[in-house]
Amino acid sequence: SVVIDKENLTRKEREKILRKIPSHYWKVAIIWELSDDELLHRGCSQSQIEEKDVKYERPDTDENFDELVYIFS
Repeated sequence: SVVIDKENLTRKEREKILRKIPSHYWKVAIIWELSDDELLHRGCSQSQIEEKDVKYERPDTDENFDELVYIFS
């Protein structure tokens, strides 16, 4: 098993990582979606949240993930 822990990745950044993983590996993206209120509560600044809203690209199966798991909180 390989775990890659990253925040607010773009599709292009994930592509660089996924290219290094053999195609026969089962690739699961675990996406933990936090509300803006929860991010503020955890210490993020309003500017970081605004940057996330502009930069973040939600993963999808077109990126060669075999499974997407969403955690909403």
